Amino acid sequence: MDLGIQSDIYIQIKSSRLEEIKKLVEDGSKHSPFKPNKTTRPDSAIHHLKITNGQAYDILCKAIKIVQDTEEYTAYLLDNMFGDGKNKQSSPPPGTVRFYAKDLICFYTGKTWRKIK
Repeated sequence: MDLGIQSDIYIQIKSSRLEEIKKLVEDGSKHSPFKPNKTTRPDSAIHHLKITNGQAYDILCKAIKIVQDTEEYTAYLLDNMFGDGKNKQSSPPPGTVRFYAKDLICFYTGKTWRKIK
């Protein structure tokens, strides 16, 4: 079944999962299918897109590398380390990746969503 690209159907990986995915890749599960966390919506694209742990790790690293020097990412890290949880954003953290299709992968800069090339 071919699923057209829809803005409300995607796989989202937050930047905070980088270490967890890195551990899977290092433990030999690089080519295993990526399994999102339990909060993934049932209409997620996970059933239509086949993403491996290695692919998820590489793309998440690329997104974080792009945003790591931004003011938004620095503010997110500081709030995550020293914040009391009161300033939790309702938006995703900078570096978050969304897979809409094999050829449409976007990341959050802290202000907007951009396509990863």
